[in-house]
Amino acid sequence: MFKGGRLKTIRPKATPTAAETIAKRVETHPMFTKREASISKPLIAELSIAFLVWGAEHYKSPRTGKPTAELACFKSVVTQLREYFGTLPADEFDSAKLIEFRDRLIKLDWTRGFINRSISRVVRMFRWGVSRKLVNAGTLAELTCVDGLEAGRTAARDNPERRAVPQARLEAVRKLLPDHLRDAFDLLLLTGARPGEIFTITGAMIDRTGEVWRCPLIHHKTAHRGKERVLYFNSSAQVILSRRMRDDDLSQRIFPITPEHFGDAVREACKEAFGYPADLRKPVKAMTAAERARLADWKRANAFVPHQLRHTVATKLVDEIGIDATQRLLGHCSAAMTAHYSKAAEGQAIEAAKRLG
Repeated sequence: MFKGGRLKTIRPKATPTAAETIAKRVETHPMFTKREASISKPLIAELSIAFLVWGAEHYKSPRTGKPTAELACFKSVVTQLREYFGTLPADEFDSAKLIEFRDRLIKLDWTRGFINRSISRVVRMFRWGVSRKLVNAGTLAELTCVDGLEAGRTAARDNPERRAVPQARLEAVRKLLPDHLRDAFDLLLLTGARPGEIFTITGAMIDRTGEVWRCPLIHHKTAHRGKERVLYFNSSAQVILSRRMRDDDLSQRIFPITPEHFGDAVREACKEAFGYPADLRKPVKAMTAAERARLADWKRANAFVPHQLRHTVATKLVDEIGIDATQRLLGHCSAAMTAHYSKAAEGQAIEAAKRLG
């Protein structure tokens, strides 16, 4: 079992090959000083180091130059992979070991969806290794044969499905937020935007010439797929923006906060509004199994996260203005994603079932 500790990601000034990067880490890191480097057959720990070096540049926001959340997700699963299989040659990591690793993630109480995405990231790392001639293509082919965990057929737990938030709960949380966060809260409900989109816009980005203002985004979630993303601001949204914009400096962000800060504020407001149990105010790791179950029940009944504001907008609009218009407003890549929010579709299915009688 690999117990080598945390390895820092380095960003080389030049652009050496992945194999050269691995060689440098083998030569300089004490974890590898006792073994003779075999660059053509890297250990999983070595492969992961090289991948994260590459990923630190690849998974980087074009706007801020900072690592994206995807890199953090890669680091979380790679840390676990190194813990258990770090000293194993990468080409000896087969489908059975991938399933064994997945079982360990279940024991860590990761959710089924996150485990499936994490396993896909491990396979993505090996695919990268194949492209750099560091891993045998046969190894990758075997790993891709491992199916994802299916709902109801695994011990891995599922997160509750995110649903639209009832108006009464929205208002209970909204009134507890500071003024600037309340404006951001309202703007998310008026646009269906992602929090990360709203908190990046500046006054200079907004076209204020029409009845409905437009804000084309250059950097957004689906930009790397060649998709266009535009935010639309109606008269109510314009009142909020006008109140928050600095006309003397339109280059400044309208909401100089981060999605994380906003998310923390919403979670704390949920706790205050809906009576968070005092005995659960401690780290999850310090809770008993019964306390964790109570926490999950409380969250399911009371709490919501900022992204659910977008779900709320989608659920409201898809049956009112149609799938195509809602897809355009929300910036979904596919109509299937938008159709997921339709209540009318379920109603039509119910009516069809009645006709069968």
